[in-house]
Amino acid sequence: MNETKELEKLEGEIHRKKAEMAQFEDQQKIMAREAALLNRRQRTRRLCIRGGMLESFLGEPESLTDKQVMSLLKLAFNTPAVDEQLTVYRSNLRKHIFPALGHLRFDEITPDVLQQFMMDRQDLARNTLHTMMALISEMLDYAVEDGLLPKNPAASKRLFNPSTKKERRRALTLEEIQDVIRQLYATDNLEHRRILALMLFTGMRRGEVLGLRWEDIDFEKDTISVNKAVTYSSNQPILSTTKTHNGIRTIPLNPQLKELLKPYGKDGFIIDGDKPLTKMVYDRIFREIRTSFDLHGATAHVFRHTYLSLLNQAGVDPKTIQAIGGHGSFMLTYDLYVHSNNDQIMDAGEKVNELLSS
Repeated sequence: MNETKELEKLEGEIHRKKAEMAQFEDQQKIMAREAALLNRRQRTRRLCIRGGMLESFLGEPESLTDKQVMSLLKLAFNTPAVDEQLTVYRSNLRKHIFPALGHLRFDEITPDVLQQFMMDRQDLARNTLHTMMALISEMLDYAVEDGLLPKNPAASKRLFNPSTKKERRRALTLEEIQDVIRQLYATDNLEHRRILALMLFTGMRRGEVLGLRWEDIDFEKDTISVNKAVTYSSNQPILSTTKTHNGIRTIPLNPQLKELLKPYGKDGFIIDGDKPLTKMVYDRIFREIRTSFDLHGATAHVFRHTYLSLLNQAGVDPKTIQAIGGHGSFMLTYDLYVHSNNDQIMDAGEKVNELLSS
């Protein structure tokens, strides 16, 4: 009997000790986590925007690797980065953001500081400044989430984009367009004809052209559904949704484009069939096109600008041009993609003169 009581007492003591040890271990874990958090916050408070919450993979600006910038983009924008993005973002970080803001503490980065940052770079393109501010804002968001800032200074309504650079790209003239069309009808190379025709007659971006499938074209209703685009990581194509939400759109199927796309396929990608072109293959094909065609200096971007400019010259209202171009901003479409020719300018002057003379 006594032995049973002693055994029960011993078992109870063991159970109590185990519970105490478990509680102690839990407390130790909690204390370790709190100490790590405190240490991180103390270190982060001393860090400039260069480190911030991204200290684990960002070192000195000069030592940034593509992998580190890829990590930054994934964290900041919650999206996989591609080579084209990497080049732009790494350049922005190294040439502008780090040198200008890298020495400041979080609490020293105010709306006035950020506005001056943009004012000092007002000769850069509007989109370049917008991109840099978006990156800065995302980095500061981490500081807000961690309690290091009460609010994000980059979200201030007082901030404005001071860019003075006009990003005008030359659109092809009507004579040049007609010459390219003549060459399209004359060529026997089906792939070249389809790529150029889609670029010239739709205003689609290069990636949207490469991501277009036969199933996206309704030959009875004469419409094209734009819903995907190809970007590149190294040489490999990545098929995803369009560049912006407004990029998902329906555009008209031009009668000449309808003719130039023949013979039609049933399914698959219009360019290359089973899968999108790799970057190397696309570059090779466009080099061949430049050799075989006189494009009058046009690139994929210029063809896009040209088509949207044609819509403007044809009297299409700006909001419709915006919808066909797939832009969220009306002013972006009008400022960057709608070009007036000299005839339109002179005609406008004549119309005003007629009004004043009547």
